Amino acid sequence: KICKLLNTKYPIVQGGMAWASDSNLACAVSEAGGLGIIGCGGRELEWAVNEINTAKRNTSHLVGLNVALRDSDAVNIVEIAIAHGIKVFTMGGANIYLKLISKYGEDVLIVPLVGSKMEAKLAERAGAKAIICEGQESGGSIGRLSLFSLLPQVVDAVKIPVIAAGGIADSRGMRAAFALGAQGIQMGTRFLASEESCISNDY
Repeated sequence: KICKLLNTKYPIVQGGMAWASDSNLACAVSEAGGLGIIGCGGRELEWAVNEINTAKRNTSHLVGLNVALRDSDAVNIVEIAIAHGIKVFTMGGANIYLKLISKYGEDVLIVPLVGSKMEAKLAERAGAKAIICEGQESGGSIGRLSLFSLLPQVVDAVKIPVIAAGGIADSRGMRAAFALGAQGIQMGTRFLASEESCISNDY
């Protein structure tokens, strides 16, 4: 279901790590069969537009955006990105996504980050077609429980597909997430070791 929803070969989403996920990394992940995500947390609108345009020049595959909804430019970035043809967004940090789903949900895929069973139910009621369940091992909008404690609770609480996030770095973690009911995974830190990552080589 996740591959069909995201139009990807693999049910793997690259985490939208603020200041570490630019268009170069996102394009590489999408070209390899996953869903690459440009991380817009803490970034200005001009930067986001430049990265979107760069991604469009460098790949014909789907690339998404991650926005931190507490940022003042977040909603503007979403609206401009939609105008530039971006069709997938991951977002957390505030419940503004509820209004965005009602406004744009028919045309674009908005995937909220949730850290509790209650947040998962709220996202489903709002019309989300999928959610990312983030355990306390993950960055950004995190839950209070570890992923493998939280994940089965979230999976049992909703009918929409659940993407597991937090501490997954290899096939063992992916298989464990699938065994607990996830239909996809999100990895962030693991991708920082990629040649296409913009962080320091010393990392």
